[in-house]
Amino acid sequence: MKFTVYEDEWNGMNVKEVLRDSKLLDNNNKMCCMGFVAEQLGIPRRDLVDVPALHTIRSTKNIEHVFDVAAGWVGVAYEINDNINLGVNLEEKKEALINLFAENGHVLVFEPTRPKGE
Repeated sequence: MKFTVYEDEWNGMNVKEVLRDSKLLDNNNKMCCMGFVAEQLGIPRRDLVDVPALHTIRSTKNIEHVFDVAAGWVGVAYEINDNINLGVNLEEKKEALINLFAENGHVLVFEPTRPKGE
């Protein structure tokens, strides 16, 4: 399956940010990579706010038909997203996420902004 991360909404945890774990959707309307996945699988944004991980969403039925939310690679995606050492170069972080998704049968792309009307 193909997923898109919109860079202007992405919390890629660059080094200028405070050391913390990102959320699927934080109070600044920034998402981690898996927040975009959840949204694109039909989970309402209101259910993503301040949620730390996919498996803690109230209903994961829209996600579980695509992949196991507890799969090891999903945890690796969180680690890459939140790794401030990779935050020095967000291109490295993007490449690592793209490769991880590809290794697990999915396509991840990064776009600068969300198309109007989405």
